[in-house]
Amino acid sequence: MFKGIKEIKWEEHKKESKIISFLKKYLRKAFHPIKKFFRNIFVICAYAKFLWNDHYDWDYSYVLALLEFKLQRMYKFFSSAKNVSMVEEQRLQILSEIDETLKAFKVIGESDYAKDEWATHYAKWGEIEFVEVPDKPGIYEMTHKNIKTQEEKEQEIKEVRKVLDVWYLAEERAYHTIFALLAKNLRNWWD
Repeated sequence: MFKGIKEIKWEEHKKESKIISFLKKYLRKAFHPIKKFFRNIFVICAYAKFLWNDHYDWDYSYVLALLEFKLQRMYKFFSSAKNVSMVEEQRLQILSEIDETLKAFKVIGESDYAKDEWATHYAKWGEIEFVEVPDKPGIYEMTHKNIKTQEEKEQEIKEVRKVLDVWYLAEERAYHTIFALLAKNLRNWWD
């Protein structure tokens, strides 16, 4: 008698589990496109603010801003262990690598490259001013207060080029750091 009750309960359980597995399988298939649609809407909304301000296709800074925005979203995703089905050590490694790259982006955004060189330049030549070009009414040229002769103007231009060389070299190093980190970790983060 006791054995018969177990067999009956087991048969009922098997039937329930078949029904439940059937429902799970087909309901998942039915609702997956709906769930995916709303997830895509949320992603579009997240990018909307960024994309709304991105109307300068000629400016490289927006490409960098897009990369930084994407990495910030990934960092948030990997921060929660429940979002990721991977070994905890690997998840933490990815978080560390993304964080390092985001810090490099922050350095670029906050850095005032060649700050000392610019300070020296402005101390020598004075602040920038715009002066109307003689013989060309309505046309202005940029100059500095302390420039009085054409030779001084040419010397100032040479010095600006040197300051810009320092600036560009420092900026290039920062970009190299970011893209080296991306190249090194690209497959690890997205695969």
